[in-house]
Amino acid sequence: MGLFEHLVHQGVTNLLVEGGGKLFGSLFDLRMIDEVHAFVAPKLIGGGAAVSVVGGVGLTDMPFAAKLDAPEIRLVNNDVYVNGRVQYPD
Repeated sequence: MGLFEHLVHQGVTNLLVEGGGKLFGSLFDLRMIDEVHAFVAPKLIGGGAAVSVVGGVGLTDMPFAAKLDAPEIRLVNNDVYVNGRVQYPD
């Protein structure tokens, strides 16, 4: 039994996961992300080896991109806070 199955059997219905692009990408690929709370720092590094916000396999084209439903966007100190429920493509 995996961790998520164990949590379901324990009655857990919500789980806050904090991690990097690799963890987020793995959960995104499994369509296990239903809501996003993200802070974006006003810093750019770029390059092919740059850390990605969403790792994993991802989606192939913009028409197939997952979208945030009615996203909330606000400035928190110098960071941009984005929150919304994820709508996956069919």
